[in-house]
Amino acid sequence: MQVAALDTLAANNLIDPERWKVGEVLATDQPVPPALAARLEEANYSEHDLADFLHILAVEYDLTGPNGLKARTGLMEHRQDAI
Repeated sequence: MQVAALDTLAANNLIDPERWKVGEVLATDQPVPPALAARLEEANYSEHDLADFLHILAVEYDLTGPNGLKARTGLMEHRQDAI
């Protein structure tokens, strides 16, 4: 589902389509449509504990390296990470 969502964001130029083709997500300057912004705000409000947890993971924990989230969870390839 995440890939389909990101494909849609790229198709609508909310993320850079060329960067997405190589597996990177980069927001563009395109404004978020008001209906989508309202749905995001509602989801963030109703799931604030989850959003807070994900924010902590993103800010306080390394993604790469031998002890990073990629290696510790096994959810992403990590063997080629620069140390």
